[in-house]
Amino acid sequence: MTDAEKDAMASHLKADLFISGHIHTTVLEKRGNTVFLNPGSSALSKREDGRNTFAVLQDGEIRIYDIDTDEVLMQYKM
Repeated sequence: MTDAEKDAMASHLKADLFISGHIHTTVLEKRGNTVFLNPGSSALSKREDGRNTFAVLQDGEIRIYDIDTDEVLMQYKM
């Protein structure tokens, strides 16, 4: 899906959070009223830096971590 298609779907559903995958890169951004999350990939990263990642949603906060170092690469407080 394109970002425009995701935006339209999120708007139609009145979504606060839209989680997707498949592209193996991380996304954590707010567009309109929706936070868009793609946790990336734990084994087949397509990030420019090659880091493997995962996401944690806890206590109203989203964090994307480097799987090897536990470094927080991105975060968003809802």
